[in-house]
Amino acid sequence: MHRNYFLLALSLLLLFACNNNQVVKTTDAIPVPIVGSEEPPVSSHSTTQPPLYSHSKTQQSTTATTLHALIVADTTDKTIGESVDIDRENIGQLLQSITENTGLRLSTQSIYGEQVTHRNITQALNRLSVGPNDAVIFYYSGHGINMTKGSRWPALLVGGRFMELDFVVGTLKAKKPRFFIAIADACNTLIEMNYSKRGSKSMGTLNPENYRALFLNSRGHIITSSSTPGQKSWGDKRDGGFFTQAFLNSLNEELDSSSPSWHALMKRATKSIPTPEPEQPFQQPQDEINIERIAPSLAETNGAETDIIVQTPPVITVPDVIVPPESTIAEITPVSPQNDLLGNDGNQLFIQVLPSRQFRLGEMMRVKVHNRSHKDGYILVWDINSAGQLTRIFPNQYSRKNYQIKAGKTVTIPENAYAGFGLTIVEPVGNNFVVTLLVKKEQMQTVLSQQLEDISATNAQAALQRLRQRLNQRLGQGGWAIATVDYEIVH
Repeated sequence: MHRNYFLLALSLLLLFACNNNQVVKTTDAIPVPIVGSEEPPVSSHSTTQPPLYSHSKTQQSTTATTLHALIVADTTDKTIGESVDIDRENIGQLLQSITENTGLRLSTQSIYGEQVTHRNITQALNRLSVGPNDAVIFYYSGHGINMTKGSRWPALLVGGRFMELDFVVGTLKAKKPRFFIAIADACNTLIEMNYSKRGSKSMGTLNPENYRALFLNSRGHIITSSSTPGQKSWGDKRDGGFFTQAFLNSLNEELDSSSPSWHALMKRATKSIPTPEPEQPFQQPQDEINIERIAPSLAETNGAETDIIVQTPPVITVPDVIVPPESTIAEITPVSPQNDLLGNDGNQLFIQVLPSRQFRLGEMMRVKVHNRSHKDGYILVWDINSAGQLTRIFPNQYSRKNYQIKAGKTVTIPENAYAGFGLTIVEPVGNNFVVTLLVKKEQMQTVLSQQLEDISATNAQAALQRLRQRLNQRLGQGGWAIATVDYEIVH
């Protein structure tokens, strides 16, 4: 009998899986102006512009240097918007990991949706106040073209006009940062929309010291784009841009290496990316590297305490808690008042499986848990397969922390691309459950010390019932809540 274990592999997965909703990041040949350095800069004091969505992380240490990040993502485009939004989230997670492992102060400007205009991007570039030891990351995901003006780099579509990547790079160079990288995941040609497929790749564990080697102990610049002149760039609505995937996968490998190197990272990241299109069987990324290693004099900033300030724009409302749409909300199992840790409204705990409630073998799953109550708690998560066998998927040997979930907040497992493990769908096929338990801190060890995983039954529903009975025996009649969601595995 097969067990439906989630493979808790030591990986830095970006949770990429094959999908039939792929898009190509190009645009029709339309007469649009090219924006370049010949245009005058826009005053950063203009009051007619909406504020940008930005995250600013500040440190108590006055000696800490800053990582400036400017993320531009054309998320409202009807053909590639969903793919681009995934890229934006992945790069945002990367930035947080960099600052957590280097001590660099993070200053992020994230321009997306209707805010993607030439004026906003120019203002954001002008606002960068870069010190001689600072680092800068510019990232663009969206449509691009090459106007055959002699440049190897694409022009980026911003609000119906194009801004050349050369212009962005020239502006960043003029700021004279210690290190900067400019990344464009966009087409480098003018052709029609198309579709393709791409698989996923597993990674190993990272060495946090390598973050500092790459982002603190490097001087110079890197410019890279997802394709060479005349080529299309591909992405999908589930995993994001293929080149962004390749870059982050390569970065993950370098973070796990014994001697991290930007040259090795980019050599791997710019390997040809296969496409199923006969006219363009490969997408060929390109780069320009001018990097030197420097002494680890900036490492003293590592470990500085940080505060996070989030500014939310009136143009794009980002709620603190995202409640899943009704069609994908998990079954909510209410707790009786005497068992109620979280209040007695019967709707304390939501659980959702992503990206949908039907999976094919080999695909990746994420689990989202939402605590709607007014009290904090700690969560455990199990999978029950169609053969009635139970496997705890969180906490696990690759993520040992006891996951606290604040009142009214949402957590996702794995929490991001750098969580150290992924959840891979395997046999047997059929109907399954994911079960989440919310307990008090003092109850966590009680549950972990019990051999609950020896529960088995003839099917998932019977095993779920036995788990409930075992929890009642171990935890008694008070102070915990449980929720389940069913999902299906198909060939």
